[in-house]
Formats: sequence, structure tokens, C-alpha cells
Amino acid sequence: MLIFPQTQAITASSFSDPSRQLQEVLTRLALFSNFPSSNGKYSALDVGTGYGRLARVIEDTLRSLFTREGMATGFFGQDILEGNIEAAKKLIRETGSEITFYA
Repeated sequence: MLIFPQTQAITASSFSDPSRQLQEVLTRLALFSNFPSSNGKYSALDVGTGYGRLARVIEDTLRSLFTREGMATGFFGQDILEGNIEAAKKLIRETGSEITFYA
């Protein structure tokens, strides 16, 4: 069993919808297999971010993998709908996330 750090908002959405929980687990597994430990800096872009749920999963996962300051540096979400971006920005203000969203 793998245990990952999660924010309360992510946990609540995960348990309410099994398909979201699976999507989050698969996202974490992809990050673990594609981001080798190194001295480099890492950034991530979530295209079609919607409300930014998976962008927050990516941010949490990369920050837990690369705990040294400055290694996980940029997190971005992009969506074509301005309403989604506004909702995502509101949610990150509530969670203290450092993701930048673009429409």
C-alpha cells in the first residue's frame, strides 16, 4: 500500500468519486516513474486543468518528492474556460497553494 500526503480538499474529492481517486493515483504513479531524483529543478503544467484538482495533486506530490528548497519550483494550470480558472484561483487561495493558472 502506498500512502501519499494530501490536502483536505483533495481527500474529500477523492473519496466522493472513485474515478477521481483512480485518476489521482495514476497521476502520482506517472510522476514517480517520470521524475528521477536529481539536482535539477522541476516544473509542471496541467493542461485542461478545470478547477485545478490534479494540478494540486501534482504540486503536493512533487513537493513531497523534492523536499529540498527550490527543487520543485513552478506549478501551472491552463484551461480555455475563464470560469474554471477563476474557480481554480479561488480554491488555491483557500489551500495556500502556489499554482499559477492561465486561461
